[in-house]
Amino acid sequence: MATNITGTWSAVLNDKGETVYQSGTTIQEGPVQLVGGATLYVTSGATAAGVSNSGNIPNIIVYSGGTLLSSTITNGYVSALQGATTSGNVFNSDPAYYFSGAQSIGDSYYAGGGYGADTAYFSAGSIVTNATTSAGGPMIFYSGATVNGVTVSSGGVVTFSAGSVVSGLNIQPGGSAFISTIVGAPVNSAPVMPTSGVTTVTGVWSAVLSGGKTIYKNAAGTAVEAPLRLSGGTLYIASGATVSGLLVLGGTPVVSVLNGGTLLNSQINNGYVYVDGGGIKSGNLLNSNPVRYSAGASSVNDIFLNSGYTADTVYALNGATLINPTISAGAPVVISSGATIIDPVVTSGGQLSIYGGTATTCFLAGAMIETPQGPCAVEALRAGQEVVVYRDDVRCVETVSRVCKARAIVENLHDDDMAGFPVRISAHSLGQNIPDRDLLVTAEHCLYFDGGFIPARMLVNGQSTRYAREYESYDYYHVELSRHGIICANNVLTESYLDTVTPLHDREGKGLTRYRSWASHGAAPLRVDRTFVEPIYNAVLARCGSEQTARDASDHDHGLYLVTDGGRRIEQRRRAGDQVLFALPPGVERVRFVSRRARPFDTLGPFVDDRRELGVLVGDITLYRPDGTHDIRTHLEQDALPGWDGAQGGDCRWTLGHATLPLDLPVQDDPALLSVRIVAAGPYCDRQVIRKHGLPDWRP
Repeated sequence: MATNITGTWSAVLNDKGETVYQSGTTIQEGPVQLVGGATLYVTSGATAAGVSNSGNIPNIIVYSGGTLLSSTITNGYVSALQGATTSGNVFNSDPAYYFSGAQSIGDSYYAGGGYGADTAYFSAGSIVTNATTSAGGPMIFYSGATVNGVTVSSGGVVTFSAGSVVSGLNIQPGGSAFISTIVGAPVNSAPVMPTSGVTTVTGVWSAVLSGGKTIYKNAAGTAVEAPLRLSGGTLYIASGATVSGLLVLGGTPVVSVLNGGTLLNSQINNGYVYVDGGGIKSGNLLNSNPVRYSAGASSVNDIFLNSGYTADTVYALNGATLINPTISAGAPVVISSGATIIDPVVTSGGQLSIYGGTATTCFLAGAMIETPQGPCAVEALRAGQEVVVYRDDVRCVETVSRVCKARAIVENLHDDDMAGFPVRISAHSLGQNIPDRDLLVTAEHCLYFDGGFIPARMLVNGQSTRYAREYESYDYYHVELSRHGIICANNVLTESYLDTVTPLHDREGKGLTRYRSWASHGAAPLRVDRTFVEPIYNAVLARCGSEQTARDASDHDHGLYLVTDGGRRIEQRRRAGDQVLFALPPGVERVRFVSRRARPFDTLGPFVDDRRELGVLVGDITLYRPDGTHDIRTHLEQDALPGWDGAQGGDCRWTLGHATLPLDLPVQDDPALLSVRIVAAGPYCDRQVIRKHGLPDWRP
């Protein structure tokens, strides 16, 4: 049992080599609990283990040779001077200062229990090993600080200044990192461009594999070989093609690396670059280019910079991978949630932002939570405070177990529902005085209706419920109870925080990691099915004096065409009902289905919980050739087929707007007819991420 101490004490070594606590002539054995704002000095050779505190604001200073071990300090101050060590501690809402020569080993930094966020600062010469930070415990590493492993959990933020040395950075769902300069890894060398035999072209070209080598073709049938200079045109790098030594300069060029295409040792200046899933870039220099890496795209040893142009951002979206990039001034790189970055090098003036974000369910400041004493602002709630909870339609009182504050930064590249914008639920939008004032919540935060929870994003109508696009960043608050519950905010029934990220304790000792889930731990079912949500959506919309109308319901024109490996575009020859007929030239082994695409969530309404970007639903495909009639079933039988949605085991399958179809037949020198049955298409709209942000459409 810890002994309470107050006033000023020192942890010292006695004659037996044991650590004791001394204040004047009073000596006390450990462990100790600091009360009344006590101050503790940990002197050379002493190890202060199991220290805790109660009330007020304690102050702990660890001197050279001293160690603070396995302690829990809440709402105090911690300073580690040169040569000091802290190890295995939990720092809750503690400003922590590590000076040159100090080290932190296996410490955790966060803010909980209603205490505010506080920052841990690491000066030049300090060393951090296997630290963990979560909501409310941001860490800042200054030039010369060394990090050998840091895990950024949900809500955690780390910032690395120019000159800090980092390895073992682990961004978990909900964590973020902002990096200026990382020292200690070699900078990639710029590719050497060919100077002789270069052909300069403009217009639209495709790089294709022909006769075992890559050539460049345009729609007129002109073919040229490498090396190539593209001036103000567009280049599509098709599957199987490898482009090397490409110089892109002049005008506003566009380079699209399609699935299976490769771009090597090239230089692209002041254009746009899109890398599709399955596309590869390696050893390239990209000077002032907005770059977009889609899911499944990869970049190896690429250099991003700006020299004499406008600064442009590089985006790696969910599922993309960047390996050993060099990030220089004027070319900020943003790693979105679900993307991977390995061994980045950020040179002077460069900027790298990493978002491990996952869906957050929480309140913004100003939400008034119902308590037995009346409404209380969420930012003023504290652990241990009572709130009103509704269980089985019975009003009861329960204690808040945790209130966490974290910061969200909007990723504006994505659609509104996935960018991180909060949702504003206007006063009276759900009923008279419901809410009684505007309520701001995150998009995935749920509201309670008729026995079920509905995410706020599924009720957005652009009028009474809308995305608050004026926010670029904001603080949000989790209100957690001992178990998930229905609470009231601004007179709206809503949810407390359901933590599905933190593992549950392994009470049975089986070594299993278990997490909370809606199915097992939700206070009510999560309802995202259209039959439940749509009537509620319509009722909310009706209160605005509006009614639901079909969103571009008449716009089902898919615009389907084919593209061969040689880059040739093949338009529809005839359409009859659901059958579309294409005339194929001789020698075609594979085609790409290119069409418009849209998300049901956008075109039908947010009450449809389907955010896939879908092209056309393809049924039977028949190829007519001189050697007979052939049923093509590749799209129905091959699971991992680029550009197709997951195989459902039925007689049709959705494309994702740009789908590859191998014909899987011996090549013939005769033309052929390809008949495609389109089972469903659209409705479509123009609300695509690329166009919304003013970038050109990258599809051929």
